Amino acid sequence: MWQASGTIKPKHKRPAHPNQLAGSILAPQWGVPLDSKQAAQLKACDANLRRERVRQSMTQERLAEIVALHPRTVQKIERGRTNILITTAIRLQRALPCRWENLFGKP
Repeated sequence: MWQASGTIKPKHKRPAHPNQLAGSILAPQWGVPLDSKQAAQLKACDANLRRERVRQSMTQERLAEIVALHPRTVQKIERGRTNILITTAIRLQRALPCRWENLFGKP
């Protein structure tokens, strides 16, 4: 029987998580710096998504099921911990039959 003689170590040290870097506002998923207006817009969209979901008495689990996302992903979106693709935004808007202004306008 063949056995590996050791473990394979990565060549590069894994960088710190972008959200843990102090002193700058970063896009949660890619570590791209956001200006204050962009950060405020992302936060507003997340709050609006949660408000619309709660208004329609829908759980995060049910919304995740409808849009084919993991429930943890919906939680991250609502807390502003992840940025989403426009295709995901379209699926969320269709799952919560609401106007775009309700999701992307001010809370």
